[in-house]
Amino acid sequence: MDEKILEEKGQLLLYHCKLYQDYGREKSEADCFESVKYFLVGLCNRALALNSGFYDLTTSQFENYLAAIPLIRLMLDNAMTGYAFFMAGDTFEDRLKYIQHIRKGKEIHLFKTPNKKILLEKFIINEMNHEIKGIRSLYKKGSSYIHYSGNLLNASVSHNGNELFMNVNNTAGFYTEEERIEFWDDMIGANIYMAYVLGKIEIYIEETINPIIERTIEDNRETIERLLKEKGINLP
Repeated sequence: MDEKILEEKGQLLLYHCKLYQDYGREKSEADCFESVKYFLVGLCNRALALNSGFYDLTTSQFENYLAAIPLIRLMLDNAMTGYAFFMAGDTFEDRLKYIQHIRKGKEIHLFKTPNKKILLEKFIINEMNHEIKGIRSLYKKGSSYIHYSGNLLNASVSHNGNELFMNVNNTAGFYTEEERIEFWDDMIGANIYMAYVLGKIEIYIEETINPIIERTIEDNRETIERLLKEKGINLP
């Protein structure tokens, strides 16, 4: 890919990496429910890892886009996991149950909401698309980067579209310049959706979770003050 274009795309990816790193570090140090912190830090760490993998694969000597492009769909899966927090139920308790479900290592599609709905991928992405226009199209496109479609199969067996070959040490040339730019744009788009979900969760923390923490502190102030004073800490 043209170096100037690659640098511009790389800077956008780097911006999102810094966003995840700063947000994840902030949440790890914040006063919040431990399970919520666990959930958010996990989302941020995975987003960082996916971006790192995409960058390393596409900027390597052999430009391994064939291995990199499935990461676009995985970034969307990460955003879907975050968004499903809001689909798990109407109350904070329902949503905590969703996080606990994940922490136990259970798959999301095995979680049932209070109204008996199951968090299947298509259900989540359809609900997201009502709020985040365009994400369903990228989801379908990203699925074709994972599951064998004609485009993926052709890229896997032909060089420049007219030659069958086997060369596991060099995958450069599988895709055109235009296709590679499009893959970068898709990955950046997936990051934008991921950042949107984190922003939505942050609003929920400010409007719902923090007031719950404040009420809990006030309702149990005497007990909390006593316990903190034993550790030499004064409650504001």
